[in-house]
Amino acid sequence: MWDSLWALPLTLITFWAMRRLSQRLKYAVFNPLLLSIILIISLLLLLKIPYERYFSGCRLIHETLSIGVVSLAYPLYKQLPDILRRWKVLLSVCCLSSFIAMVSGVGLAGALGADNAIA
Repeated sequence: MWDSLWALPLTLITFWAMRRLSQRLKYAVFNPLLLSIILIISLLLLLKIPYERYFSGCRLIHETLSIGVVSLAYPLYKQLPDILRRWKVLLSVCCLSSFIAMVSGVGLAGALGADNAIA
């Protein structure tokens, strides 16, 4: 546990820096969450640090976000009449986005040289 205390500050500082960059550049592709993920994954791969070691230091964020996601259920419940009124559009968008995610995932895996069992 003590050898992974660097992970939490790294995560918070990386997100803060990417958020500042995103605010400065104002382009949708500079999403701070996406840029933070890319940077942290790159660092873990470059330094050959196992993800499990990194994750053990970030468990606090994981637990906090889990609670936050559950707490969003009440505001979502309050919007239930609007959701029910637009269920066809929501269902269509979910199906379409799932299909696009599957196709792009398989395409990306194939483009990066994954074998047919994976792609």
